[in-house]
Amino acid sequence: MYDIPAEFKAGWEFKIYHPYGIFINAGSIVGDNFTCRGQVTIGNKGVKSKKCPHIGNNVEVGVGARIIGDISIGSGCIIGANSVVTRNFGKSKILVGIPAREIRGRE
Repeated sequence: MYDIPAEFKAGWEFKIYHPYGIFINAGSIVGDNFTCRGQVTIGNKGVKSKKCPHIGNNVEVGVGARIIGDISIGSGCIIGANSVVTRNFGKSKILVGIPAREIRGRE
């Protein structure tokens, strides 16, 4: 089961591997060449909040990751499996953990 509404805005080459358990809020925006794996949630912080993540180009999201809130993820980032991203990150970062933190830049 997955829930990706028609209003969701995604760039070219939106890829999903293992599509089960993926939930994406209609207000979320992702750029070109976005890769998403199973059990991922991209959305807001509650029913009353309509502010959702904006994710750049060439971003990869690992299994079980959560990207929540009015945040921005820069192009070229990798988000590790089961990470919880609740704040902004710049370009080309590798993010892991709960809450997510940068472990190094991506070259």
